[in-house]
Amino acid sequence: MNMFLGAINGTKCASSGCVELEDMADSQFRERWQILQARQEAATAVYQSPSFFEYLAATEGSDKLAVLSVRMTSGGPIAGVVPVQKFDLGIPFAIGDYTILTPRLPALRVLGSEPMVPRTRQAHDLLFDMIARHYRDLSAIEMDAVEVDGFLWRYLLSSPVIQANFFVHVLYGVRDCHFVNLPSSIEQFRNQLGRKLRHNLERQERVLERHLGARLVLTPLSKEEDVPALIAALSELTVPGADDPAVKRRYAAAARHGFLYCCVLRAGMRVVGLARGTKSNDTYRLDKLFYDRTLRRYSPGTTLWQRLLRFLIQDGTFKHVDLGYGVPAYPYRSINTTCRRAKVLLLRRTVSNHCLIELHRGYCAMADFMKAIPVH
Repeated sequence: MNMFLGAINGTKCASSGCVELEDMADSQFRERWQILQARQEAATAVYQSPSFFEYLAATEGSDKLAVLSVRMTSGGPIAGVVPVQKFDLGIPFAIGDYTILTPRLPALRVLGSEPMVPRTRQAHDLLFDMIARHYRDLSAIEMDAVEVDGFLWRYLLSSPVIQANFFVHVLYGVRDCHFVNLPSSIEQFRNQLGRKLRHNLERQERVLERHLGARLVLTPLSKEEDVPALIAALSELTVPGADDPAVKRRYAAAARHGFLYCCVLRAGMRVVGLARGTKSNDTYRLDKLFYDRTLRRYSPGTTLWQRLLRFLIQDGTFKHVDLGYGVPAYPYRSINTTCRRAKVLLLRRTVSNHCLIELHRGYCAMADFMKAIPVH
């Protein structure tokens, strides 16, 4: 991709280090970026890759994208690469599914959430100081999934550079994120489930197959030529927007750049369910499970989830499944584990942002109180 991302008049360079805007057309820079990204272990690492960056450029335009490089000494080697995206940040005032209003701020999203720089105060000070000065037209920075008690979390709550430039606001509070560490064999997986649960799950699967009159088959869809089958399956499951041409283009671009990974469960020609997700190094990020609602009494979602796990174990490509925020539909404690993450916003130190944060905190506290009141 021949894409120049901007002049470097916002660069911060000093004897202590340097942050620069980079040009994606530089093959040496891209090679260094790929090396650094391949070392990342976080489930969100896919969003820091050159491939995902190019996917965003192809589907949303390149004018709001940039890549920052961090050098620990001026003229030294690149120690970190941080892809970022401008967007409109919404801060919803909501109760359940009902939203009263959503103020919007011009913001910068750190792709992959945690900056891909050395875990040192110096590197992070260089990065956030440069962002604060260069992106003066933006009111906020978003980091979607910061690991609580990790380095970045501690840094954001204690850094003088952050305190001098931003208010820290944790949107929605600290939440559990669920994931599965995939065992090395199907036998080990079966043993983890326990005898009673395993018996019930296998029985559900047999009942579903008997009702449909056909064997269940799970098929991966990850290549660009698989996209028509993916769209057809989503349409059969009546997923909203499945027939939108823009949706098809996004799936095709994701497959072309190597991170689309979906699986469809069929009985004969009938689509029973579909798992939509992405590859992120050795982690499978599950976005959503869809299933045929007319089969609800036969637990198609449970069967889809079990078939997906068994397929991923046998395939051997992934070591983990990241289920993201919220309570999973299938919280088997014998295989599911949790970590605590938070969507962290850094809002510039202005009177209006201070008022917005206090109003939002007060509103969320009131909403939580109202939800806790028993309904008679």
